[in-house]
Amino acid sequence: MDQHDDSRSNMRATLIVVTTLILFGVPCLGVLTLATDGIILALPVGIGFLSVVGLAHYLFWGRSLSRQTEGEREEAKIREQMEAEEWDMPAPRRPHDS
Repeated sequence: MDQHDDSRSNMRATLIVVTTLILFGVPCLGVLTLATDGIILALPVGIGFLSVVGLAHYLFWGRSLSRQTEGEREEAKIREQMEAEEWDMPAPRRPHDS
């Protein structure tokens, strides 16, 4: 029953957020659009354009660079583990003597 109550509570919270957004957000966007002669609508277009450019950059260069340097990162991690002080290392497990 608790799970059912939680899902109803989550649905109710989501409904309140969406309703508030529609009742207050849309009119505020309308007033801003009228006050700025529509320039405010260019903001989401600009953000979308920059997001697409960033995604293309990652797909073309970032992913391949990550793959090329994967070995170097692994070597650095191993070197770091080897250089760790003895007190940094976890105590080795020893079987119990019976």
